[in-house]
Amino acid sequence: MASTLRTDAQRNRDRIVVAAREAFAEEGLDVGVEQIARRAGVGMGTLYRRFPTKESLVHAIFEQRVDALQPVIDRALAGDDPWAGFVDVLQTTVAYHAEDRGFLQMVVHRLGPDAVPNEVRRRFFAPMEELLARAQRAGSIRPDLNAGDLPAIFRMAAASALAPADPARDCRRHVGLLLDGLRAQPE
Repeated sequence: MASTLRTDAQRNRDRIVVAAREAFAEEGLDVGVEQIARRAGVGMGTLYRRFPTKESLVHAIFEQRVDALQPVIDRALAGDDPWAGFVDVLQTTVAYHAEDRGFLQMVVHRLGPDAVPNEVRRRFFAPMEELLARAQRAGSIRPDLNAGDLPAIFRMAAASALAPADPARDCRRHVGLLLDGLRAQPE
């Protein structure tokens, strides 16, 4: 989002995005925008000025998630061990899914892969493609994986956030199983 918003306008925008994410996670995508505005403590005009459609709210939520992941992605890219960086980004992404109890998974399931704007998809997957290639060159990730596999890998990992019982424990175990399958096997 452009940094030219006044401080109060940016604060309202941020509150709307948080309120929308929480409302969608709790009640699904059919929740009314009036409820989101009430939850955010703003009027309908403010909500519509920033987000003319529910889809624009969903896009903003995805952008916010990638913004939150950016320090982890940057750290992964700067690190010497691309496998460790890949694992860190994957585990952090799943932790965000668990925090929202599968909100993002629900959105993609309901709205399809196009629910994620192309620019947000590129911001996330381009660094992951780089980590994948570097880890393959280092011999730590299976050589038969390719960039086209990354969305499915992240969807599988994110699905662990939907596990019943203790989601944090289940997520770690399930993601560990997935990572075991991604690791290069000694010859």
